[in-house]
Amino acid sequence: MTTDVKKTNTSTTSEKHIEPVVLTVIPNVLCQHADAAASLALDRFYALQSSDYNITDLKKIESRLEGNIDGLFISADEGWPHYKKHLSTDDYGEVFTTAVLAIKLHNNERFQLAFETAVDNVELLNAIADAFIWLPFQEVAPYLDMLYQTKKPEKQYVAITAYAGHRLIVDEHLMDALNSNNPLLLRRAIYTVAELGKKNLLSSIKPHVQNEDKGIQFAVCWALTRFGDANAKQALKKFLTHPQYGEQALQFIVMQKDVNDTVQLLRQLYSIEKTKRLSILGMGLLRNPSSINALIQVMADEELARAAGEAFSFITGVDLAYEDLDQDAPEDFQGGPTDDPKDENVDMDPDEDLPWPNPVLIAQWWQQNQARFQNGKKYILGKDVSHSQYKNVLIHGTQKQRAFAALAIAVQQKDEPIFNVKAPALRQMYWLGLRK
Repeated sequence: MTTDVKKTNTSTTSEKHIEPVVLTVIPNVLCQHADAAASLALDRFYALQSSDYNITDLKKIESRLEGNIDGLFISADEGWPHYKKHLSTDDYGEVFTTAVLAIKLHNNERFQLAFETAVDNVELLNAIADAFIWLPFQEVAPYLDMLYQTKKPEKQYVAITAYAGHRLIVDEHLMDALNSNNPLLLRRAIYTVAELGKKNLLSSIKPHVQNEDKGIQFAVCWALTRFGDANAKQALKKFLTHPQYGEQALQFIVMQKDVNDTVQLLRQLYSIEKTKRLSILGMGLLRNPSSINALIQVMADEELARAAGEAFSFITGVDLAYEDLDQDAPEDFQGGPTDDPKDENVDMDPDEDLPWPNPVLIAQWWQQNQARFQNGKKYILGKDVSHSQYKNVLIHGTQKQRAFAALAIAVQQKDEPIFNVKAPALRQMYWLGLRK
């Protein structure tokens, strides 16, 4: 798309008259912007929960994403017929891009298309919510209020999720959602209480621990644990073997004061084949250097090697690739789905973005640096655990490390919102004092 501006002099005045801006739509360029925006939105979605991206990496992805969305935005509604087919399928990135444009252009028809595409698919509803979180709160607040007022659970879910992402909410909407009979909306509302530090609403979420829905039970235990409820933390342990909630539960459980109990739990998890990897992750989250020798031994196991390397880095702060402590992947290793139609493994490789540790080189590094670490003390990224070090992790850590640091700070500051490591990078940098 190009912009033509014409200037002419009148014969009756010395003032210059500027003609209205004329937009020339170039369909191929718009299609390229649409494809790139959808692809980058999906890249960002995965980066937000990655072990390989930090806040600076997010900023780079988001800058490119914003540029492509702007390329579509300036074409206004005139450009939509030329690229709409590129944003019409049920893909996270396409729904996200459609929703962002709908909000920015105040286009109800396109907004409705996003919801019609999402229907009751939680991932796609989250894409719409993420579009609201992407934009400044003052720009989207009226929309969120209207969405919640529709009384349609899917739209109310999007509104509450977006409010939570901004860490701002209309209290009457949250109270209403906490009384909802819709499991999806109720579960989201319970998480929101914890995310926003709403201790005054604990009495509103406690009764739901008896709900027959496992997701709601977990949300209640997780939320109450965030506020220091010891009974809830005990109840949270029963979710450690759950494939959906295990890792989320583990993050709080490793913060308990009884280290011996945690070590025993991790040993139990390691004895179960399906939770071995979770046990290795827990050794890193426990932040105890006494675990490192065991982690180095585990690095000989192809299935667990990268998780062990991540746990080692979490404690020591060593970047395996940067320090040349990594190696090539084993020959013929298949960590995720293959092209073989007979292969029943359809799960994605959870460690795909992690380097392969070289246990020999890492053992040598540990022998040379072990004296810097004291058994019995906790370390994160190579330094003693403290509030200031958690803040440092929020600035320099990977997304997974930053998410843990945010929870650790929230446990100490129960009345404060949990720092949102999935908010737009520039917004996070402002919160962290990295930009004005």
